[in-house]
Amino acid sequence: YLARSKNQQSLSQIATSLDLLPSSCLNILRDLVASGLVVRDEATKQYGVGLEALSLAHRHLMQNRVARTAQAELD
Repeated sequence: YLARSKNQQSLSQIATSLDLLPSSCLNILRDLVASGLVVRDEATKQYGVGLEALSLAHRHLMQNRVARTAQAELD
């Protein structure tokens, strides 16, 4: 959900969009923040994609044979 969102989202926006109880959503988000997959802006209390999610995506692409071949050509 967050990866498809153009902007960071509040807890209530995320919970509503995913049809989760806010308390359940908060627990999941806390775990995701702890792992670096999600970041929380302390000022706005909104959530967005974390750097670890980008790192996972990059590793996935690099494991893909077509991506490795294309990257070799680009390098």
